[in-house]
Amino acid sequence: MSAFVLDPAFQNGSLYIGDGPLSQIRLMKDGEVTWFILVPKKEGLRELVDLNLSDQHLLLEEMNQCQNLLLEYTQCDKINIGALGNLTAQLHIHIIARTKNDRAWPGPIWGTRSSIEFEEARASEWSKRFKSAVDTRPSH
Repeated sequence: MSAFVLDPAFQNGSLYIGDGPLSQIRLMKDGEVTWFILVPKKEGLRELVDLNLSDQHLLLEEMNQCQNLLLEYTQCDKINIGALGNLTAQLHIHIIARTKNDRAWPGPIWGTRSSIEFEEARASEWSKRFKSAVDTRPSH
């Protein structure tokens, strides 16, 4: 079995935040919206159905964790979730905090670019929030 390799497109457009039980958690370099990407750390995945049911459940738990943190720390009006993969085929999930005054509202954010410069310190802040959420999560 080959090792997990992150598609270079993710390395260029996002920053590493941490690891969940299944996925690498990344923050998109977007200066306007908070936009996470979850990339399951298994080689050769393209579609959700490529994950077994147990891993699909883990991915859903990670998605819920991201959503809960976005609801707690942003003033979002809506959370958008998508798994397009049209540009990067490696399985990944987008979780985006949207506001009614963001650059694309009410339309899709896909394919738009922020005019606000991304501040890399945001990645450190989100990394601490994820670590804190994991540390305080009740064990099963």
